[in-house]
Amino acid sequence: MKRSIIRNIAVLLLTIPVTANSQDFQKADASPESSARLNAEADTGDPARQYVIAMKYYYGRGVDRDYAEAMKWLRLSAAKGNAGAEHGIGYMYQKGLGVMQDYAEAMKWYRLAAEKGNMAAEDNIGVLYEHGYGVGQDYAEAMRWYLISAAKGNGEAELNIGNFYQHGLGVERDLNKAMKWLQSAASKGNAEAAQKIRAINGGSGQVAQHE
Repeated sequence: MKRSIIRNIAVLLLTIPVTANSQDFQKADASPESSARLNAEADTGDPARQYVIAMKYYYGRGVDRDYAEAMKWLRLSAAKGNAGAEHGIGYMYQKGLGVMQDYAEAMKWYRLAAEKGNMAAEDNIGVLYEHGYGVGQDYAEAMRWYLISAAKGNGEAELNIGNFYQHGLGVERDLNKAMKWLQSAASKGNAEAAQKIRAINGGSGQVAQHE
């Protein structure tokens, strides 16, 4: 099952490092003066600020959307070891946003971010293995990475684990285990997980035990 671009973009946004103030990100959308201030601060070499600028260009917040400019700022931030930026570069290579699609490059950057504990990168390594993007398809390896990411509370990884149990991908099909993971993902606001729960329960919305 292919991951939707919208859902993956949401995961990308969640990788903003804790050293970057999300309120500053919102303020940057509001006025040219604030945008100029953030650019000036980014030019001082602060990787968190550089990441915020990258996200402004990625989403087109207060500026025209520009993937090439976003990549420029991501690379500046990643050069200083920012895991969120490393994940962002990997994602842009995976999707071919502003660059030629290159799964090998995506994996390289995801692994760099995963080494620093970035849960979105860990989940996306699993996605590459699940679908065989640039690597041999390997459900067991995909599950291993999903579990690593889910252990940190990543609802997207929990959704993926639930999907594996729902469809028996590399594991024995088990709807009870699927429901456990999907419910956890849904509790974190994952809409696709909630939709899957309704589908498993025949649209009733009630949690049921499954043989």
